[in-house]
Amino acid sequence: MIITEQDLFNLVFWRSKIPSEKTNYIFENYFKFRESVEFLQKILQHISDEIKPENWEELKQKIKSKNLTREFILRKEVGNNRKKFDKLVLAAASKGAETNFQPETFKDKDSQFLVKVFSNAVENKIYFFANDNKNLNKLEMKLKPSGHSYKLNGSKIPLIISPREKIDEIIITTIV
Repeated sequence: MIITEQDLFNLVFWRSKIPSEKTNYIFENYFKFRESVEFLQKILQHISDEIKPENWEELKQKIKSKNLTREFILRKEVGNNRKKFDKLVLAAASKGAETNFQPETFKDKDSQFLVKVFSNAVENKIYFFANDNKNLNKLEMKLKPSGHSYKLNGSKIPLIISPREKIDEIIITTIV
């Protein structure tokens, strides 16, 4: 028989929610579940105890230290990092091509993320890249100075922001 943590929790806190077969099995094999059941019983015993203010502070600090999100601050790269070519390179003009897009590159200090922003007078097109192929659907992006936040939709489809925003810094938060 499979006994889950939820079954043990129900045994201690809401015995009526656990089937009698599972209750019997747990008690017949109590040596397997003793530690978990006793822990839950202690919680039940002290659940209505008042928490002292100094314990609240300690608890807050422990929760902060277990924070499951991480922020990456991406700053605009300064300077011209384009390659110089010794030969003349000609490009054909295309009427269908989008014109006047100005590219900007943003990176965090550890190079975990690279963001390319292409802006024109009307909109921003933002592409995201992660160096370890993180799931880009579980990230949130905040633009500075506007403070607007967006959930990322992967790196294949650009995030299009219209009307255009001035972007000085990007903060990416991982969501666990």
